Order: sequence, then structure tokens, then C-alpha cells
Amino acid sequence: MDDIAKAKGAPQADAGAFASRGRLLNLASTFLRAASALGVPLVMAGCMVHQADTEPKSPVELPNQFKSLDKDASRAPTKEPDPGKWWEDFGDPELKGLVDRALTDSLQLKQTWARLTQAEALARQAGASLEPNVNLELSASRSRRNITAPGPAGTTTREFTSNSYSASVPVAYEVDLWGKLRSRARAAAYDAFASRDDVEAAAMTLTASVAENWFNILEQRAKQKLLRQQMMTNEAFLELVMLRFGQGESSATEVLQQRQQVQGTRAQLSLGEAREQVLVQQLAVLVGRGPGSIVTPQRDELPNLPSLPSAGLPSELLQRRPDVRAAQRRVVAADYRVGEAIANRYPSLTLSASVGYSALSLSELFDSFVWSVMGSISASLWDGGRRSAEVDRTRAVLEERLMGYGQTLLTAVLEVESSLVNEKQQEANIEELERQVQTSRQTLDIARLRYQQGLTDFLPVLTSLQALHAAEQNLLTSKRQLISHRIQLCRALGGTWTTTLEKPAKEKES
Repeated sequence: MDDIAKAKGAPQADAGAFASRGRLLNLASTFLRAASALGVPLVMAGCMVHQADTEPKSPVELPNQFKSLDKDASRAPTKEPDPGKWWEDFGDPELKGLVDRALTDSLQLKQTWARLTQAEALARQAGASLEPNVNLELSASRSRRNITAPGPAGTTTREFTSNSYSASVPVAYEVDLWGKLRSRARAAAYDAFASRDDVEAAAMTLTASVAENWFNILEQRAKQKLLRQQMMTNEAFLELVMLRFGQGESSATEVLQQRQQVQGTRAQLSLGEAREQVLVQQLAVLVGRGPGSIVTPQRDELPNLPSLPSAGLPSELLQRRPDVRAAQRRVVAADYRVGEAIANRYPSLTLSASVGYSALSLSELFDSFVWSVMGSISASLWDGGRRSAEVDRTRAVLEERLMGYGQTLLTAVLEVESSLVNEKQQEANIEELERQVQTSRQTLDIARLRYQQGLTDFLPVLTSLQALHAAEQNLLTSKRQLISHRIQLCRALGGTWTTTLEKPAKEKES
């Protein structure tokens, strides 16, 4: 009968257990609301012992405008200071496709995305310290002990076995009286912002590297084309010298000298082909591919230079240069950590509580409700100067970050100034080289005519031919260098196009 009664009462016991569990959760929720109600006024009553400057000023004074701005109306900028996606201005769909691929597949850029994910996780960890810490604890124990007692028949020993069960929800909450936790959370948040800026700065550097490598390949192809033309010219002069040698009007030395010229040009062709293959392999690695996985370009000449972008004002670099923004935000993060170190010297208040059940038998567990509430204040009386030293250290870090911010800003201004000067002077250099090529051709024509007329030996012709070929190669290299200066100018000016970059798919899933 007892077994039947127990069986009939089982569903009721289960229902009571479920009701008790609901009561436990309700009580825990009530306690959390009470703790929050208690904590919020305390937090609001607390004060920040150190106010961080969220917009720190540069430790260096910037000029009102760039000193290297061109006053020539023919070189007046036709674009806004923000160059945007400048590589598209070259009108090369192959380059555009490579840059797009690099921005999604580059392993270097993916590393910066991974570092951003780490910084964001650290920021969430730091922010979590402002919330209560709620746990669930379940315990069960069984103990046995022997009790010896005197009796009428002598000493007797009895064995006792006891059980203990408990279920509780402990809660701990540190009241942020002095802004220590808030300073820590905000410092981590600014570190995450700076990591995002690092991603954008890496993207700008990556696009410049891809473009530089791409135009190096085009330069090599254009140089190969030029060398083949020079080879034809050298071979034509070799035939001329051999013809005159057969007629007794030229020496064997002149034949050998021109043959050396042909052989030297052929050697340059071989080295150029190897250089082009290496550049193609390097470009593949830049865009996150294995060597040999990228098709070589079909073009064999350099593009025309796009219109000149405006340099704007030096102060605008803070908005357009992510590396400058990152340096500034790391100054703010260091300033907040000074506040954390100062607040850590003040007493801390911690509220803790626990609600739950405790019983000697599992069936009676939810019949005995227990709770506890406790508040504790801790303060350092003597730590050997450790906390004071930490304040000094964080202040020194702040000073370091501030000077680094100033150096980054000066470097950004320098890069713009240098690019402007280099591009202008490079254009002047190209004009001189074009005149030199024209003069060299005229000199070669005169020397060849005099040689054919028997008025001179072959040495003036050989000298003029070598000078022309060198001038043509220098002109090609200078045109390529002009493109490089424009790339560096666009990179130095920064831009806002990086703000639309999104994390790779795997980073989003994590």
C-alpha cells in the first residue's frame, strides 16, 4: 500500500518540484532587480576620478596648407581631396579586378581582420565587468561518521549516514564607484576602434602595393617591347658594318663592337623576362593566391596619368587617414587606462547574494528556501607603492601614445608633401628626357650618314646608338616612376572608401 501511495503521489511531487524551480528563478530575478536598483544609484552617485580627453590635440602644430602645392594652372587639381578608389581612374579593368580580389582574399588583410576580432572580444570582456556575475550552483554530498557513547552494557558505537543537497544562484556585482570599470571598458572599446582603423590602413597599403606591382609588370612588358625594337636597330647596324667590312671600308674591331651591342641587348631581354615572371608571382601572393595562379596582363604599355587630386588641408588628414585616426584613438585608450589606474587606488564595493534551496534529502530540496545578502568594502592600506607606480606607468604610456600620434601626423603630412614635390619634379624630368631622346636620334642620324659617306669611323655611331638606347630606357623608367609618385600621393591623402569594407565571411561567422 505504501508503494501504491508513493506511486500515486509521484506526479504531485514532480509538480511541486517544477513549481519550486519556478519560484527559485522568480526569486533570482527579483534579487537581480533589487541589486540593480541598489547599484544604479550608487554608480550614479560615484564619480570619475579622471576625465579622459576623447579628442586629444596634436602635440605638433600643423601648417595651414601644404607648402608644395603647385601654383601652375596647368596642373591645377580637378578632383576632391578624397581620391576615392583612385586605381579605377587608370581605366584598367584587370587592375580593378586584382584590387577587388586582394581586398577579399589577401592573407595579410585577413590577419588584420583577425586582430580586430580579438580587440572586439577584449572590449566585450571589459564591458562585461559592468554587469552582475550570475552563476548556478548545484551540489550533493553524502557523509558517514561513527559516534561512540557509554551505555548500560558498556560502550557502544553507532554509525550515522547523512545526505546534503543544495541548489543556489549566487550573484556578485562590483559597484563602479570611481569609474575604474567604466574606464577599463572604454579603453578596450577605443582599442577596438583603433584596430578597425588598422584594417583600413592595411587595405590602403595593400591597394597601393597591388597597383605598384601591377605597373612594374607593365613596365617590364613595355621595356621588353622597347628592347626588341632596339635589338632590330642593333642588328640593322651590324649588317651595315659587316657590309662595309666586306667592302674593305670597315675594320674587324667595329664589327665586334657592334656585335657586343647586339649581345648586350639580348642579355637584357633574358633578364627582363625573368623579372616579369617574378613580379607576376609576387602579385599572386599579394592577392592571396599561389605563385603562377594569375594570368599575365595583355597590355605592354603604361597608362596615362589620371587627373591630379586636390591635397586639401593638412588638418583634414585626421578624417582621411586611418593610421592617424588609429594613433589618436590609442591616445584616448591610454588616457582611460590612466583613470583606471587612479581609481584602482580607491576602495571598492562589492555586493553579493545567493538564493536557493538546501535540504538533507533530495525529495525535500525545494521545501527549504535559503538566501543571503552581503556587501563588502575593500581598500589597500599598504602595497609597497605598486598602485602608485602603475599610475606613473600609465601616464608614461599616455605620453608615449601622444608623441606617437604627433609623429604619425607629421609623417602623413610629409608623405603628402613629398609626393607632391616628387610628381612635379618627375614631370619636369620626363620633359627633359623626351628632349634628350629627340636629340639622341638626331645625333645618331648624323653620325650614321657621316659613317656611310666614309667621313668618320664607326665609334661616333656606336656612341650615339648607346646614348639613344639608354635615353629611351630612362624615359620609360621615369614614366613608370611618375605613376608611382601618383600612387603614393593617393595613398598619402587617404580616403573614406575603406569605411565600407566588411569582414570576410569566416570572420562574420565567428
